[in-house]
Amino acid sequence: METNKLHSTKAERQAHIDAWHQSGLSQQTYCKQAGVNYYTFNSWITKQKFKPTEPNKFLKVEIADNAEPAQTKTFATLIFSNGFTLQLHTEVSAQFLKQLLPCK
Repeated sequence: METNKLHSTKAERQAHIDAWHQSGLSQQTYCKQAGVNYYTFNSWITKQKFKPTEPNKFLKVEIADNAEPAQTKTFATLIFSNGFTLQLHTEVSAQFLKQLLPCK
C-alpha cells in the first residue's frame, strides 16, 4: 500500500486501521512501521469513531410481566458524544459491553 501520496482512498485508510487493530501495536509504533503519518492516521481513527450509528441497529427488548422492578442504584453511566446516555443498574462484564457497544 503506497503511503507517501497526498491522499488515500477510503479502502486504503480502512486497511491501515484494520491492520493496526490486528497488530496489537500502539498507533505511533504502527505508523512508524507502516510509513503512515501518525497525525493523519489519528484523524482517520477520530473520524471513524464519530460516524453516526446506522439506524435499525437496536435490538427489540421485551420485559416480562413478572420482571423485578428496576434497581435504584446505578452501576455505570455511559455518556456518548452524540448526547445519548446509557445507565447500567447492575454489574456487567467487559464481554457484555463489547457486544453491546461494538468498536472497530
